[in-house]
Amino acid sequence: MHSNPAPIFINCLKQLEKMLVKIETHCSGQADILHSSLQKDMLPFIAQVRTAINFSLRTCCPLVGRERFSFDSEPTFAGLREQLLETLRYLEALTDVDFEKAPLRIQDKAGFNDLDLTCDEYVSLYALPNFFLSSVHELCHCPPGGYSLEQSRL
Repeated sequence: MHSNPAPIFINCLKQLEKMLVKIETHCSGQADILHSSLQKDMLPFIAQVRTAINFSLRTCCPLVGRERFSFDSEPTFAGLREQLLETLRYLEALTDVDFEKAPLRIQDKAGFNDLDLTCDEYVSLYALPNFFLSSVHELCHCPPGGYSLEQSRL
């Protein structure tokens, strides 16, 4: 059995929801930021947010013996919030008992590379680092001095 990583994702996704509201408010609802990239060779903001959200499902689904899927929706702030909330509801419904079904190993692809990892390796060496990397990229899109994202205010 692998321990349930869903609470980690739930906590972070709830913070992401608050950041999205602040970013949307600061941008006055203009969708330009959704399609902006920090660098030409980087994914746009909307893809970074969706990657973080989907990594929570990409991690938990195989650990509970379910097919991977996502709640992708329209490419707007409202669509991102909808995707995030649906994902939160799904993760919150998972229990420790669900994770007792975890296979011994998880096989996946990371880009062009095949992965074959134990559940602990999959979570700690692959899924969580990628989830947090996407989350950090989201923060980088925040305009400097535009608004506070202090932990105490989230």
